[in-house]
Amino acid sequence: MLTNEIMNGFVLGVNYSGYDDTLPVRTVVLDRLLIATKFADKFDPEDIYVKEAKKEWLVNPRFYQDTPNGLPLIHDIRGFASSRWLLKDSKFKSLAEGVVSVILTPEYQKLKNGYGYMKHGSSYYTIGWSAHLPNFLSPLAQNKMAKLILSLEIMAPFETARRSRWFNDSLSLLEGTRTEEGHYRFPSSWLPEKQTGYWDGGHYMALEDNRRRREALDYESTFWMLHIRKRAGLF
Repeated sequence: MLTNEIMNGFVLGVNYSGYDDTLPVRTVVLDRLLIATKFADKFDPEDIYVKEAKKEWLVNPRFYQDTPNGLPLIHDIRGFASSRWLLKDSKFKSLAEGVVSVILTPEYQKLKNGYGYMKHGSSYYTIGWSAHLPNFLSPLAQNKMAKLILSLEIMAPFETARRSRWFNDSLSLLEGTRTEEGHYRFPSSWLPEKQTGYWDGGHYMALEDNRRRREALDYESTFWMLHIRKRAGLF
């Protein structure tokens, strides 16, 4: 299962980089869409975890044995959002909107971040890569701002997300950094570039080669803001 998850994540990353219309990538995206739709259609937070299990947050085996990778991953949502063919097809887009609508519920967001654990033999393994959104259930921590920016970029193509209070409140937070000159200037801590970590966590937000220049922060901030607004169809 872990190998399949890594492969799916890689393919969906290729999709994000602009190869969404190639047959192998489309095949993986469609397969993940159908699996995520099955989860959304029958979503019941009481059914996600094994009740009275010795291991807390032990995920119901049907989500990783009966259906490998049966829980929607943040990679999936990014894959759907980056598939131009999917967003232009009313049927597939409707399915993706249905998945997003479940993610944008308190019931989903109250699940354990990363979902929890799977059991294989006598060992337990973390699942990870859930679609949890910063600024949804609790006040936003400054060290989550980079992830919030990425989350807005991912969710922007979906009407369900754009109508949500989460999206509009979070976008307003970014809008508050607009300067008198009309561009944006995020606090530098919002756009970190770390030596280690995961891209999905917002650890690699640099765009400029020379970030020591005074203008670099304005360029990067303005790019992210305009990119989010464009994907949301706001201009």
